[in-house]
Amino acid sequence: MSPIDEKLPESIDLTHHLSAFSRARPLSPLKGLQKYWGKPGIISLAGGLPSPDVFPFSSVGADILLPNAFPSQTEPSKTPLSWLWNIFSSGKPKTVAIEIPRHASTPGQLDLATVLQYSMASGQPKLLDFARELTGKVFRPGYSDWTCPGTCRPVLTLCNPGEGVLTSTWTYPSALACMLPYNIKAVPVDMDGQGMRADALREVLANWDAKARGMPRPHVMYTTMALGRKKEIYDVCVEFARNERKGELDLQAYIDHLAPSYLRYAADTFSKTIAPGCRMGWFTQAETSTQAPCGFSQALIISLVEQWGFDGFLRWTQGLQTQYTVRRDFIIDCLADEFDLRVGVVANSGVDCFTGCDVYTAYPKVNPRKELEWDLWVELAEAGVLFGPGQMFAATATGHFRVSFSNAEFNTMKKAISIFARVIVKFFRA
Repeated sequence: MSPIDEKLPESIDLTHHLSAFSRARPLSPLKGLQKYWGKPGIISLAGGLPSPDVFPFSSVGADILLPNAFPSQTEPSKTPLSWLWNIFSSGKPKTVAIEIPRHASTPGQLDLATVLQYSMASGQPKLLDFARELTGKVFRPGYSDWTCPGTCRPVLTLCNPGEGVLTSTWTYPSALACMLPYNIKAVPVDMDGQGMRADALREVLANWDAKARGMPRPHVMYTTMALGRKKEIYDVCVEFARNERKGELDLQAYIDHLAPSYLRYAADTFSKTIAPGCRMGWFTQAETSTQAPCGFSQALIISLVEQWGFDGFLRWTQGLQTQYTVRRDFIIDCLADEFDLRVGVVANSGVDCFTGCDVYTAYPKVNPRKELEWDLWVELAEAGVLFGPGQMFAATATGHFRVSFSNAEFNTMKKAISIFARVIVKFFRA
């Protein structure tokens, strides 16, 4: 039986966790009428919809790669220059042409008249169906009425100004930035190579002093981790909020190494699996603060996933995993060539590619660590290399750099690490 066909319970009522901001949201008056738009025979004179005949696009087309354009497994390098040989020896990839007309010629065909028109915040039904299938088969939530908001949305939905959100010590800077304007603070929890530590979380929650902290004990968490650690963290959470249930999962084949979502809010996006310029993901949110996604992006992605199919999409992500694994291994090799490298944790490569690694630095001078990190960053920038300042990715700590391996050419990465090695030696000796 397909995971999305399984009989699952509905999620329990957690409205008591809603923020005052979320409770005050009204239904958009005009968009409240949209639920009737798809009703057979309905005649709508309510909305100011432009005629599709005046759209300045008669068709949109693209040449798309096949799902198996990239190998699904890495191959061991025979020589140090194997990566360079692979680049020049690979032929032109095969493509398939797709085209979206202004008006559909057959029932059910995708057309610009539909995708470029005003629509529901949930987006086009075909793309929504694909997102539901992907979520159901890969993440397999343990309940039937899903919601998958992005980071800022659950924070505003569940937190009032002055409250806190539990995060790992090192986290995504945009997640921290979206909370600050609403006076919602990050509460860091110690982590190890697998993510947030369960024992550290228990200590933070058990010893929480609302008066000393100036806020109630947090009930929202932003983090990412593998399945085993997720179960440990979940068990700690239910000790302090015994109002949730978890589902049992049985993952299979390629997806068996992907962590299921259980009850988390998930921000799912095509930015890494297709292209960031799509500006598209999927979530559920009040229609007063969320608009329909871009019509052009929906049209092209619907055509792409229809051409590939669900299995083809998974095959594509396998190829992406391989590409980023090769890049990750290469930059680690570059670091090992320049430094006495001690790798504690190697970043995992999966559907969501963590395109960075942290470089830990120690320094004997008495300057504050934040100033030292910035001084070293400036030295690197002056030498022609830009890394991500670690303080951007930390809830409270400093002393790291984020080195991305996702985009630069191999020879460029090697050159950057060589410059980094030269600058850091000079910096320590200064």
